[in-house]
Amino acid sequence: LEELEKEKASANEPPSLMVQIQTAPDLTTLDALEIDVAARDPQIQSRLMDFVKKRRFELQNAASNEPDYLLEEPF
Repeated sequence: LEELEKEKASANEPPSLMVQIQTAPDLTTLDALEIDVAARDPQIQSRLMDFVKKRRFELQNAASNEPDYLLEEPF
């Protein structure tokens, strides 16, 4: 039972900062998470910033990879 309680308690915790960065839905959220990275231990900041840069690249390119026909006005 104790193990189940520990498991349940960890399920209620928010995801780690790294997971939040990797699943950020938009650039605004990512900017807010980048501020959180700055508050972390200096030894881990560079690793977390690598994830921020990677996710920013993914989000920026996702918008530019849409086909042109989705951007045109309908008839």
